[in-house]
Amino acid sequence: MSSSTTLANWWRWLIITTILLMMVGIRLHQLEQHAFRGDEAFTVLYWTTTPLSSDYFDLLKVEPHPIGTLTLYWLWTNAVGTSELAVRLLPTFFNILGGAVMLSLSYKWGKSWRLALIVGILWATHPFLVWHAQDARNYAIVTFTAPLTIYWLWNALEHPQRDISLSVWTPYILAQTLGLYIYLFEGFIVGVGILTISILAIQQRTLLKQALKVWSIIALLSMPILIQLYWNVFISDYQGTATASSFSALFDTFIPTLWFGDTSTSIAWGGLFTILSVLTLIMTKQRWGLLLGIWAFGPLLMLYVAASFSNIFRPRYVIHVVPAFLLIATVGLNTALRQTSLKKFHFSVTVITAFVILSTSWGELYGYFYVDPPKSPDWRELSAYLEARTTSYDTVLSGSIDPALEYYYSKNITFIPTEMTNPTSLYDQLLAKHDAIYILIDPRTAPSLPYFQENAQVIIGDTYPNISQVRAWKVKPREIVHPLHVQFGDLAILRGYTILDGPHGDTILLLYWEPLSQTENEFSVLLHVNAQPEAPPIAVFDHGVANGTISTTLWPTETIIRDPVPLPNSLSGDFLISIGWYPTNTPEKLLPLNDAELEQIYHGRFVIQMQFQSAP
Repeated sequence: MSSSTTLANWWRWLIITTILLMMVGIRLHQLEQHAFRGDEAFTVLYWTTTPLSSDYFDLLKVEPHPIGTLTLYWLWTNAVGTSELAVRLLPTFFNILGGAVMLSLSYKWGKSWRLALIVGILWATHPFLVWHAQDARNYAIVTFTAPLTIYWLWNALEHPQRDISLSVWTPYILAQTLGLYIYLFEGFIVGVGILTISILAIQQRTLLKQALKVWSIIALLSMPILIQLYWNVFISDYQGTATASSFSALFDTFIPTLWFGDTSTSIAWGGLFTILSVLTLIMTKQRWGLLLGIWAFGPLLMLYVAASFSNIFRPRYVIHVVPAFLLIATVGLNTALRQTSLKKFHFSVTVITAFVILSTSWGELYGYFYVDPPKSPDWRELSAYLEARTTSYDTVLSGSIDPALEYYYSKNITFIPTEMTNPTSLYDQLLAKHDAIYILIDPRTAPSLPYFQENAQVIIGDTYPNISQVRAWKVKPREIVHPLHVQFGDLAILRGYTILDGPHGDTILLLYWEPLSQTENEFSVLLHVNAQPEAPPIAVFDHGVANGTISTTLWPTETIIRDPVPLPNSLSGDFLISIGWYPTNTPEKLLPLNDAELEQIYHGRFVIQMQFQSAP
């Protein structure tokens, strides 16, 4: 081997390594920045169920994703954990492996490492691939299994002993079976193979005979998957959670998404890309052009037909055609141009085409990382807020069953059943059972607000957006965290207090009063925040009981009344809270404490100590 050849090989592997590192770098960028979306959290909560357990078999009855995926995620999470980074690394890893397979397949068909490198760059920057490589689901995994299956299928088709030796087909059998165990719609890739071989077998009858043996072996190896699919379709009657099929959507949504990572375009543009792709494949005059064309458009048509019976019409379900489109835009285009008068410029035109795709990709990638809204709500911040506020006796009321809330929030959650149209009985049960109900306001829970306003006490002071806290008017003794017995004249006894902290320094002080008598004139609660004893107050929260909704002239005796007081998040450190009572019209006149010893110390202002968390 000459020194120039050695140098060329060295540069080639350096560039390949660089492209692979580019794939790694882009996919690891901000990998754990955002919280899990609902489907990702579902993956962690349910796909990691222990195989062969009762919960596992219950899951298989309703879960359309194959048992191989469930086993893979169970093994992975047991090895590396269930954090966002840990779980998302699995699809990231396989998507990078898919890029490596694409480099090899590009070289096999294009006979040029330059073309393979262009494919590698397009793969590294494709927004749709990056999005799913950073998503804790199995869609990015199929971007490895599908190209691998196609690679070995073509290798078998080109092998001189394909018609007489079953061992030639072994890699294809293993790759295709692996794909079926990982992804439900990998069956479309089986369909790609069947269509391709059926057409080729018109002139090669022995090919079909051998292929039937291969597919029989794959069917036998995939029998558990077929049983699971039969159960889901004909017994569980799984209907999907996406949308029904739409022929126009194939062109204005699917084509642009799978080609460029964009979300929509006009039907005309989508149709134009389709026509140009088909013409390109015809002009290649290569046998692999047939396979590539069926790979690109076969799964789209198969999904369209399948979605006529179930709501499964989304681009991500055919993510395994993205590799085919990238190959059409590079290897296919370059080969086709060589058959025309533009053969001198075949590589230049290919580079320009790739640059156009890259320009769109980089714009979409930038938007994905820095402009677009995150994949999910900020479940971490919401859960941190709720964890700081709530106890095991509280519950969170949600209108939609989102597994992300279950993943991040460890205490009680109540989901309103979708079939329940008038859940007032549920609300009564929650008020009787729990100390506090934190309502996550959404279209399903919003109708409950008037009911709770009429039948429960709304606690003011929760600062997180779209959260409302309610409690039953009847106080449960267990919710008084700091019990006391401090009597203010003949008016009321302070039975204790509870502090509801927040992660951002926002605090609610719940005071619990036992009325002793009704007054002729209105009385108000004195509440001052002091840094030091005898120092002037730095904050004053004098108020009527329960935000002014309860009058001392009418309040009931022999009961406990809850009095919530929101405190500011500007306080940080240790403070003294002075609590007293005064006639509303004469604020300088405080009621004395009934206990003479306490009165001598506090002079009508009972003092408790509180530590405020600093706001970030």
